Amino acid sequence: MNYTFSSNQQVNNTLNLVVKRITDMAEDQIRHIQQLTRIGQALSSETDLDKIFEMILDEGIAFTKADAATIYKVSDDARSLEFELVYNAKLNMRQGGTNDPIRWNPVPLYDDAGNRVMSHIVSAVYHNKHSLCFDDVYQAKEYDISGTLKSDHNNNYRCKAMLTIPLKDHEDTVLGVIQFINPLDDDGQITVFSPEHKTMLSSLSSQAAIALSNRKLIAGLE
Repeated sequence: MNYTFSSNQQVNNTLNLVVKRITDMAEDQIRHIQQLTRIGQALSSETDLDKIFEMILDEGIAFTKADAATIYKVSDDARSLEFELVYNAKLNMRQGGTNDPIRWNPVPLYDDAGNRVMSHIVSAVYHNKHSLCFDDVYQAKEYDISGTLKSDHNNNYRCKAMLTIPLKDHEDTVLGVIQFINPLDDDGQITVFSPEHKTMLSSLSSQAAIALSNRKLIAGLE
């Protein structure tokens, strides 16, 4: 629907474009709020936690247009991070959860001597209990990104912007880690994680932590 704001056609067209953009943004926000509500409802009613993880990852991807994302959970012996769910649009990959099982080796949290492994981004986030965000992870010289570089080379991929968030329960215990890679702009180009992205992904991370906490509680009762 076009509105008449001015007798000047150019001004009128410009204002109509602005109205459409604002309307589209408002509708997107409503959809995201509705999805957050659905996830919240699923946390209290859905018994298949894999489906909840998929809902959380899908919403994070939809909101940021991220090209890739991963959920890790802490192993039973709390010595490594295991891959729970992996998604990469460009590589046509979706593993874990209700899909094909993930056969990748877990990420170590401690070395053989029992020392903390701080060289990997996800392990550092686990130990420090704080998020890490990079506009270009290749510039994160203080971390060992050799695995990322090797994977990028083998798959003709470029991991650039990265946001990694710890999944903490109400006692501040880290139960897992969630990571999003390469948010895309409206033209499909890699951009950076905006403050709005970080706020939404933080909310989703809280919901993922609740799901992991529920799984831990259920396992303890079995």
